[in-house]
Amino acid sequence: QYRWSSYRYYAGYAHGPDWLTRDELLRRAHREKRLREKAYRKDIRHRLSYGVESSQIERLRDAVAVGSAAFAKQARRVGVQRNLRGIGGKRELRRRVSAEDVRKGIEVLKGEPWEEIRGRHGDWGKALFLSTSRRICGLTLREIGAIAGGMEESAAGMAIKRFDQKARKDKSLREQQKALIEMLDVGT
Repeated sequence: QYRWSSYRYYAGYAHGPDWLTRDELLRRAHREKRLREKAYRKDIRHRLSYGVESSQIERLRDAVAVGSAAFAKQARRVGVQRNLRGIGGKRELRRRVSAEDVRKGIEVLKGEPWEEIRGRHGDWGKALFLSTSRRICGLTLREIGAIAGGMEESAAGMAIKRFDQKARKDKSLREQQKALIEMLDVGT
């Protein structure tokens, strides 16, 4: 809503002035031209929320409405009707699991105690714990790092990034991720 923001032009919500060139920035968001604006919007949402601990009420509010105060008010009226069909962000309303549940799931997948997994450098189980805890537990990098054996925030963040990149290419890691999510009974 900020008058001088170019976000709405980059995100594809409006046509910008002739002098605004979007191509280079959008090209960096995604290789496929048709997916660039969507990828840009997703990246901006991620950057705005990365490392932010929201209260439950803020998560609920943001899951239901992102927009002007008038839009949020209208969305709250819809929420009162208890019908969330058609409202984006429903994932935030699903049951959260604890890091302890994730840890136990990793132990089952690997067939060994957490203390052994946690102490081993480069163990995919530890990296899967970090990535999954970040995604579904609502924990900060500091909290996840502490549980994972006293890792610094930056080290936990880098380990998550490396694991997620590796999992995109490694079918067996994706299968382990899927098995863990199914075990925890959460839809992500």
